[in-house]
Amino acid sequence: MQQQILVADIDTVFLNELKAYCNPSKINIDHHSKGEELLTLIGIEDPKLVFLSLDLPDVNDFIIFDILKRCNDPDSPLIYILYSDNSENILASVRKLKFTAEGYLKKPVSKSDLTEIIKNNLDPDSYLIPSEMITMKDILNDDDIIDLNLEADEEEDSHEILGEDIFVDTIPADTNEGSDAGTNTEIKQILVDSVENIPDLAEPVVFGDSPFQVDDQNDLESISTDFQDEMKAKEQEFENEKKALLDEVNRIRERESRSDDEKKKLLRDIETSEIKLKEFDDEKAKFANKLETLSSDYEKRIEELHHKYKNKMKKFEDMLKQSLTEIEED
Repeated sequence: MQQQILVADIDTVFLNELKAYCNPSKINIDHHSKGEELLTLIGIEDPKLVFLSLDLPDVNDFIIFDILKRCNDPDSPLIYILYSDNSENILASVRKLKFTAEGYLKKPVSKSDLTEIIKNNLDPDSYLIPSEMITMKDILNDDDIIDLNLEADEEEDSHEILGEDIFVDTIPADTNEGSDAGTNTEIKQILVDSVENIPDLAEPVVFGDSPFQVDDQNDLESISTDFQDEMKAKEQEFENEKKALLDEVNRIRERESRSDDEKKKLLRDIETSEIKLKEFDDEKAKFANKLETLSSDYEKRIEELHHKYKNKMKKFEDMLKQSLTEIEED
């Protein structure tokens, strides 16, 4: 069964470092961007470790207090508070709360601190501490790795092209000629004929500064007007799409806000139910004690009545015997 680790942080830097240390077949790491999400998940997923960042936008003293309270029992997960230079100013108030964290780690978290936490709280087969030598391949994804051999391959191909003899089909292979090509008259003649047979190149067309070849000023103004109209239409289209996206984002935020309010209400109802259940258990215990006391008093009362009745019966029996004796004597 996989052990759970919860991480609530605005970025993924610490998350990626933690994943590099943990065995994915043994440890499941859940990343969340809101502190309130930890309130319900701590009781449901039963995590081994919890890392809460003070840089989250929804983090305040009340949320931190509730999370620390849920991690206060001995069987609860260990919680570590993450903070940065931006959130260090609220760390002092967090340390003054009634419930405290297992530790406070400043980002970027040092390798030694993270190694100590993992070794002290996870099984040996659940983690793998990386070595000091970390290559770029360990940090980057496959898509981020640039094929550095590509340029070398292109350079090698260019050398192969330059190394080919363009006159290999026209130069006769005569082993009797000298190795100096400048003294071979046949090769010279072939080169001269080749150069003379090259056709004349047409004069390049010279364009003006404008990308459009316009002969009339009216055509230029027409093109400029059409271009401006097209740009205005595109800008209006982009503005409409932007407005639609903003409306969709506002609707999503509104739904998230309602969802957060429902979560808070549900958590308050759960806590209220727990309090009422505890009060009911206390009343039940009191009633049991009272019932036990009444039962004990009832048994004592029965015993007293039995003893009293027994004494009365004895007196009545003695009185009856005395009466019988008096009657016989008469």
